[in-house]
Amino acid sequence: NGITLEGISSDGIDDLYLETLNDKEYMKYSRQSAKLHTYNSQREYIDSFCSFQRKLLGVKDTQKNTLVGTVSYILDFNESSIRLGFLIFRNYAGEGYATKSLNILLPYLEKQFPGMNMIIGTHKDNFAMQRIAIKLNFQLQHTPFHDIDLGRKRIDFDAQLARCLVH
Repeated sequence: NGITLEGISSDGIDDLYLETLNDKEYMKYSRQSAKLHTYNSQREYIDSFCSFQRKLLGVKDTQKNTLVGTVSYILDFNESSIRLGFLIFRNYAGEGYATKSLNILLPYLEKQFPGMNMIIGTHKDNFAMQRIAIKLNFQLQHTPFHDIDLGRKRIDFDAQLARCLVH
């Protein structure tokens, strides 16, 4: 589908990556929007993020040979859940990279960790992220943020009233 997911290292940090993270309007729904992101802070974040239960992968356009974003997942065996996240760099937003990358990642995670809930967390007003999740067969539900949903896939929102997408 024109992209690959690959391990990312701090060498992958470039100006577009930092410009995207520091763009307050583009990142307005992210918990990361209040921070000032520098090469050093992102280097530390990337180096500390990856472990068995946490992975950060680069989304690479194979035709352009360019890093266009990241996807991540965090395994929580206590809750039997996998939290998914993605960031497509500002210049590549709206080109289908998030959907393509999750179409690669979701089947892999379902095979490796059968029966675990898939969760995408976002702000309740982030309609672009909701559309992507719905396109991937997540279904919207209203639930308090801290409730554990028994559905297969869901989306949580960083708000007092969360919406969940369940597959």
